[in-house]
Parts: sequence; structure tokens; C-alpha cells
Amino acid sequence: DEVWKLQKGYKVLEWKLYDSYGIHSLMMQSMQIYILVEKKYPLTPPTLSMMLEKKLQIDYESKMTYPLCKLIKKQLKK
Repeated sequence: DEVWKLQKGYKVLEWKLYDSYGIHSLMMQSMQIYILVEKKYPLTPPTLSMMLEKKLQIDYESKMTYPLCKLIKKQLKK
């Protein structure tokens, strides 16, 4: 919705969602814009348990893996 409000007179010729890739493609008169779609994939308790049983190793310096490990532990406690 926000994209539509901010287009300020640009005529959108075509808008496609490539769902398998998570990308929106906007074709306008003078430009083409690609927008990435953020998705969250629910992890089932069996999957979470399997990840921990396999002794998932993380680098505490990593910005992505440490929050993932915290999320796994949090989901398993529920």
C-alpha cells in the first residue's frame, strides 16, 4: 500500500509477484523496480529438535546465526 501512495504520478504498466522467489516487479514508463519480499517460515517442533540434536554450531560473532539459534530455543520452549 505504501508503494502505491509514494508513486507520485508514475504510471504502473505492470506489477508481478514472483512468489517462488519472493520478488515484486514493477514496470513503469521509464523504469523497472524490483522489491524483495520478506518471508518468515515457521519451524515445526520436530524440525527445531532435529536442528538442536544435530548440535547446530554457530559463530557468536555472526549477525544472523546467533538470533536464529535463540529463536529455535525460544520456539522449543513454547
